[in-house]
Amino acid sequence: MRAEPIINDYFDLTIAYYFKPNYDKARETALVMIQKFPEEIYGYEWAYNSAVAIATDTTREVKQDSIGFPSANKLYEFTLRDTVKYKKQYLNSVRFLAAYYINEAKDRDKSLEFFRKWLTVDPANATTIQSYIDQIEKMPASKPSSEKAAASKPGAKRP
Repeated sequence: MRAEPIINDYFDLTIAYYFKPNYDKARETALVMIQKFPEEIYGYEWAYNSAVAIATDTTREVKQDSIGFPSANKLYEFTLRDTVKYKKQYLNSVRFLAAYYINEAKDRDKSLEFFRKWLTVDPANATTIQSYIDQIEKMPASKPSSEKAAASKPGAKRP
């Protein structure tokens, strides 16, 4: 790398690690890219891609909420700056977050929020997405977080 690396240097290194595959190094380099170039999408996108690869690797014991969720959420927040310009990245993040909230966090309402966001930007898959929404809407409503926490404490009274 150059004495004063530019974003392309970090991007190229991230991609090289990702396709090697060395997802940990790819993610590490992408996180440096975010620190050095916070106004550019590339670090957020490749930190997310690497985190998903790590979190879905069945040979590792990595929980989605420890690596996948934070990266998806940061990518999502970045894409809100311009969801048209960053449509691909927005779509990837809302899809991940929709699945995360229903499957991992067990938060029906939050998952519906993200499934509806997904539906608005992905008309080609509207039928499938709407079927997910319909299934989730039939599920019992999620308990608010404070109620879940109180219910999990031994001896706690439920309202």
